[in-house]
Amino acid sequence: MKNWLVKYTPAIQSGLIILVIYLFTFPRLEPDFGAGLDSSYVWAINHLFSNNYDKLTHLVYPFGPLGFLKMPLPLGHNLITGLVTLSVLKFLFVGLLLTIFFSCDKGNRLLSVILTLIISYFTDIDLLIIGICTALVILLIRKNSYLFFTGAVLTAIFGFFIKPSIGINAFSIVIVSAFISYYYNRKFAPLLKIIIINLFIFLMLGLLVFKDLTVFFNYIINVINLTLGYSSSLALYPKNNWFLLGISFMSVFSFPLLVKEREPRFVFIILLLPLFIIWKHSMSREDLTHNRIMLYFLFFFWAFMIGIVQKKSLLLFFLSSISILSFYRNMSNLPGYSVYKIEISGINNFYESLVDYREYFRKNSSLSSDNILQSKIEPETRSVIANSSIDFYPWELSYVPANNFNWQPRTTLQSGSFSHWLDLKSAQSFKNNNGPDFILFHYFYDPQGGNFGSIDGRYLLNDEPLTIYNIFNSYSIEKRCDKFLLLKKAGMNILSEPVLLEKQNISWNDWIDVPNFKDGIVRLKLSSHPNFFGKIKKLVYKGEAYYIDYKFKDGKVRSYRFIPSNATDGLWINPFVQYSFSDTAESEVMKVRFRNSNSFFNNVPIKIQFQLIKRNVPW
Repeated sequence: MKNWLVKYTPAIQSGLIILVIYLFTFPRLEPDFGAGLDSSYVWAINHLFSNNYDKLTHLVYPFGPLGFLKMPLPLGHNLITGLVTLSVLKFLFVGLLLTIFFSCDKGNRLLSVILTLIISYFTDIDLLIIGICTALVILLIRKNSYLFFTGAVLTAIFGFFIKPSIGINAFSIVIVSAFISYYYNRKFAPLLKIIIINLFIFLMLGLLVFKDLTVFFNYIINVINLTLGYSSSLALYPKNNWFLLGISFMSVFSFPLLVKEREPRFVFIILLLPLFIIWKHSMSREDLTHNRIMLYFLFFFWAFMIGIVQKKSLLLFFLSSISILSFYRNMSNLPGYSVYKIEISGINNFYESLVDYREYFRKNSSLSSDNILQSKIEPETRSVIANSSIDFYPWELSYVPANNFNWQPRTTLQSGSFSHWLDLKSAQSFKNNNGPDFILFHYFYDPQGGNFGSIDGRYLLNDEPLTIYNIFNSYSIEKRCDKFLLLKKAGMNILSEPVLLEKQNISWNDWIDVPNFKDGIVRLKLSSHPNFFGKIKKLVYKGEAYYIDYKFKDGKVRSYRFIPSNATDGLWINPFVQYSFSDTAESEVMKVRFRNSNSFFNNVPIKIQFQLIKRNVPW
């Protein structure tokens, strides 16, 4: 017995440390849903996984078929599956980190435990998967065993099926590590063999998850297109303190100059691509939620780097503190900023969600039911829809669980991520016979007046020109109220094909006269492109903000943001709809003007072309 204890004492100690870190850093989940853009898609991903998996695999959306694991809800077995998956990943993550850190600093295990505790506190499922991949490729280099490479590939594939952004970061680590492994070993044949084997595994797992390789390949193509269009579509533009941001990243890039050890430099190189990708993702959207992604990655990066350095120094701790604090200080410039509070409540979180799971499930189910009451519609309208198919525009999907509708989701699920390519996908879902029997076209408050606002200060009818055309062409108004329009499939084309007027070259900030056209819709196609410097800025950071100013007959001027990539399909000019439930005639737009946040980064002239679209029948 004594010999057994001596033999297994280190393993028991490590197991206890892993358990303690797991318990102390167990996150607080809020698995309830309600009304709103984000809450709607969280419900939809969970609902489709449980009830319409085939439709889920065909979506063009920033989440994969296993996306519910990132945000599990009390629907079916989703919540317990998500909690178990999170637990397994966390145990594996902590175990791998401690194994690596202990081997780097056998004389100071307490520091290794503290660093692992810090990383674990700031990691969600995204960083858990990225961290596991990083740890496995370190073991690949140490042990020269391609089993670790396969483990990293499998982890990256798993992340890719949850959310493409997770998979892209994880695969970047795997790919760079493969090149580094070849550089150190100079053995091409074994590396090529393992790459082919893992590519085969990737295809087989894709077939297993998507049930069809064609669907899987379409998913990959969709991911590429979504990634390319993200930064220009969902960018926000708060003021930044570039001095602080510069200090933060100078600290990061000074690491390989100060540390001469091979392994830390190797890890620094493999984390460069995830660092850049997360920077782009965080700083493109640049709200508080997305900026914290970068903050958490800095904690992850520095704790990881310090943990694997053999000769630690106070300078490294100083640099890491400066890097993190400088970035965090810049976050005070973001709208809605609040001081970040560190709460050590992991044991309570664990008990509430796993030990007392039944009550946890019941409580969040009840809370979700209460949250969606605001989306309940009156019985008269519900009886009109009956069991007919219906979809919701632009994004409010909480109407489905609130009213038990026969939901026919479109390929893009919601509006919210805008580009010409994505608009084209969305438009096909509403074209002629493709669309549902009804569309509930709900309003969104416009701070400038009316109910046709959109996110990020845009005008709703400019977000997806192709989709809007197909909706208004294929559907007539069945009912109006102060919350939504109920549109019914017309069975005919309501609009004529757009007639294009002569192209014009204009400059930024010029007022342009709008043609007089009383019989239908006036839209304007706009083509503008960044110059060389603009393309560089867009690559490493994000492009400019673009605005359209409307000058009305009554003298008022309204300004809205727009997305250049889909402005080529037509920005809405007249009739400028604000209160569609009212019969009062709204003021006519007489002139328009286009601006951007910095014309230095854009080519001139701008090309514009008015579209005239006649109504064949009254709406």
